[in-house]
Amino acid sequence: MRLREILLLCAILINGCTSKTAQGPSVLRIPLKDDVRTLDPANAYDSVSLAVLGQVVESLYEYDYQSQTASLLPNLAASQPEWSANGRTVVIRLKQGVHFQDDPCFKDSSGKGRALTASDFLYAWKRLAIPSLRSPGLWIFEGKVTGYQDFMRDLMNAKDEAQFQDVFEKGVSGFRALDEHTIQISLDRPYPQLTSLLAMPFTAPVPKEAIATYADSEGNWDDHPVGTGPYLLRSWISKQGVVLAKNPVFRVPNTPKIDELHFEILKEESPRFVKFMRGDLDLLEIPNDNFASAMSDAKTLHPDLAKKGIGVSIEDTLIAYWVGFNMKDKTLSNKFLRQAISSAIDRDKWLQLFEMGRGTLQTQMAPPGISDRSKSTTLKYGYDLGRAKALMIKAGHPGGAGLPILRFDFRGSNEQSEKLGKFFQAQLKEIGLKIEVRLNTFPAYLEKAKKGDLQIFLDGWSLDYPDIENMLQLLYGKNPPPGSNRSNFINAEYDSLYSKLTGMQPGPARQALVERMEAIVQEECPWAYGYYQRKYKLFQPWVKNFHSAELVPNTYKYLDVTPRP
Repeated sequence: MRLREILLLCAILINGCTSKTAQGPSVLRIPLKDDVRTLDPANAYDSVSLAVLGQVVESLYEYDYQSQTASLLPNLAASQPEWSANGRTVVIRLKQGVHFQDDPCFKDSSGKGRALTASDFLYAWKRLAIPSLRSPGLWIFEGKVTGYQDFMRDLMNAKDEAQFQDVFEKGVSGFRALDEHTIQISLDRPYPQLTSLLAMPFTAPVPKEAIATYADSEGNWDDHPVGTGPYLLRSWISKQGVVLAKNPVFRVPNTPKIDELHFEILKEESPRFVKFMRGDLDLLEIPNDNFASAMSDAKTLHPDLAKKGIGVSIEDTLIAYWVGFNMKDKTLSNKFLRQAISSAIDRDKWLQLFEMGRGTLQTQMAPPGISDRSKSTTLKYGYDLGRAKALMIKAGHPGGAGLPILRFDFRGSNEQSEKLGKFFQAQLKEIGLKIEVRLNTFPAYLEKAKKGDLQIFLDGWSLDYPDIENMLQLLYGKNPPPGSNRSNFINAEYDSLYSKLTGMQPGPARQALVERMEAIVQEECPWAYGYYQRKYKLFQPWVKNFHSAELVPNTYKYLDVTPRP
């Protein structure tokens, strides 16, 4: 019996022996589009996993849920970071009195969660560099924190376990715990975006006791997170769902109002909508096929739903979707072929068929609302079938002659993904390409991406923090898989410009670099741009204080539910 099944059994036994109010615990019921891949902060980088993990672990800073702007607030930090005059050293003071959730891993205190200390952060940050974990969060500190790359190299070159542990304990010269509640970080050069990175779940503190108790032989810690957050894991059944319970030792006055969060895995859109309309789900992103039933127009909720007291939250997100090309692949190393594929995709049709027009076409990497965004409003290799066919000739494959069947991976295995596969098959058939559609569960897709085992793929990104650097790093040559550069795009000029940009404050000089980087990407075509997404989320009348907030991973601690009718 796996750990998560044991947890469920324990939860059932505990609930059976616990007195409840007449109405029972308050519950928020939330659908997930796919299986949770991991609940290890070092490896959770997909929206499904973070929807759960973000309630269990916390970071030093968090985005203000109540604000319309993306402003950062101290969370586990006691205050904003204190920067040195040269911008290369930062001191962060921690809140005192914060404890990890109660868990059996804390054997010295009979399962009572111990106090959080500065060393818990340093341990978590070092852990990202463990080679066997292949953490996609490595880029946060790599090339920025003094000594971090030396630390990575020494871990990689350790001859045996004893040497590995010696290197790990010695640590990173740029990380120091000045005392139990004070962290100092030294940087190789100024990096003003660091505070935003310290709001990411990758940087959440990790207790050594949990790793010693629950990690496997490779150091993976997938299914028993122990954090400081408002909720703790009660059960996780693969392909069914996850139950989180309120953390009874979460610090006052921030104790969440809702007792339990029930995440149910529903891969198909229609059942999600039916369950919501029946009152069996409390929140729902409107499925494409049900958009006309839910909305009268792009801004107005359908009267039938409004009469029921159902609400809608509409948000222009920091999410983009595109078609990616693995440039290490011999066939796709042909620039003219990539340009031809980009020119063969009808984005208007794509957006209308699969998003009901909810979004705007992507004409550059970064979505609207990001400072220093390129002023370009035209996509160089947008839809133009005649040009696409001419580029196929230029690529040396007129009408697709001489090309093998190309693999096209998708981020889901549901009906929607199947329809997307057929759409792209038909689009690319127009220029003579034969496409093998590969449907994947989301975790399987992410595993392929992590290994670099993709050829053509539907990809997407939700910005981790509202700075253009976070989008540009997706094509930085030093971030290949398991990092975020899934296209394996390597361009010396782009990389040089990116290195300059990362240490700069927003402004005209920085934007000039962005303009040139955008021009390189548009010409080299590692991506065929798609669209920026607009989200419509419904919520039941008994759900209080809800609104879409894509940058806030711990949304649910702010919500409340009143008794259902």
